[in-house]
Amino acid sequence: MNTSVPDYPYLAAVSHAAAATAPARRQPAVHHPRSLGSLVSRHPVASFLVSAYVIFWASWLPVLFLGAPPRLFSAIGAVLGLAVPAFLVTAATDGRAGVRHLVRRTLRWRVGIGWYLLAALAIPVGALLLAPIFLGLAPLQAIGENGVLLLTAYVPQLVLALVTVQLFEELGWAGFVQHRLQARHGALKASLLVALAFAFLHLPTYLRAPISGASAVRDLSVLAIVIPFAIVFRILIAYTYNRTAHAVLIAAITHASFNEASELIAPNVQGPLAQILAFASTALLALLAGVLSKGALAHHRPQRTPVAGTDEYIPHGDRSSRGRSTKRPTRWSADGLIRLSCCALAEGCRLRSPQKPRTPGPRAAQTGDQTAGEPG
Repeated sequence: MNTSVPDYPYLAAVSHAAAATAPARRQPAVHHPRSLGSLVSRHPVASFLVSAYVIFWASWLPVLFLGAPPRLFSAIGAVLGLAVPAFLVTAATDGRAGVRHLVRRTLRWRVGIGWYLLAALAIPVGALLLAPIFLGLAPLQAIGENGVLLLTAYVPQLVLALVTVQLFEELGWAGFVQHRLQARHGALKASLLVALAFAFLHLPTYLRAPISGASAVRDLSVLAIVIPFAIVFRILIAYTYNRTAHAVLIAAITHASFNEASELIAPNVQGPLAQILAFASTALLALLAGVLSKGALAHHRPQRTPVAGTDEYIPHGDRSSRGRSTKRPTRWSADGLIRLSCCALAEGCRLRSPQKPRTPGPRAAQTGDQTAGEPG
């Protein structure tokens, strides 16, 4: 007895067709590690700060342990730790166009001679004007005797600090971090965030060799004074940066003027009081900038652009709202209401009046006569 299954060729063809038309089995998703470039483009400010902290702190180690000159390694830290990361992160996020804009902000110098004078002299002159509160009129009387120091000591030190350290430092702080944060959070809040990062970046500069546990705690306790000063200092820098159409050069001159103010103040004010007066002058100037700008620090939020042919608008620079429209608020006034009422009344009168039959013109009548004369 034959018990084998009969062979039906058409059954095999049907099974192959069904297998071909069946949906493919879903393969498990493979998660590829994200590249460094995508990480930097998603977190540009954080990427900049990590690079800045690592490079700047490393550059200060020879000063702490080998007794190297501070100005030389401050310049190295400013260039490699602040300027270079600013350009690299900008290139990763905004491409060549972003790098060109950053260079333009850094080299913008057509801002008016008054801003150069204010940036270079406001802090030291303000400190000298505050000195009589503690020392009487003696510091003001000594200004005439030591006025030559303005050209022989202060200006050369200011220019040297500007071209070696401060221009590269403010390229990172004002031209990159402040510029990006204020577009999202506003200038005042951005200044507070920059001030904290600015104060903690300078942690190694507060230490003095030889370093021990007790000396480190003693040296780092200066943060209680540095952080409040950093806040008012960065507010003043943000105001000068925004008020001069994002000129990093003016922000850098303001920064250098504080660092070198002792060259102009010290001959007239002896001891640590010169630094205290420079702090007080900076705080008063920052307060004045905040009051004059009503807290905006001369930063204007991007305006909204109306969509052509619609009653909607799209904010500038707001990627989250791009493509998502919002109704423009209606502004009512007495004049507008009167005009609207008159237009509505005239339209109502036009609709109620009986329609008169239109009389054809002479050309239309002539055309009609010619049509009537033609054979059907």
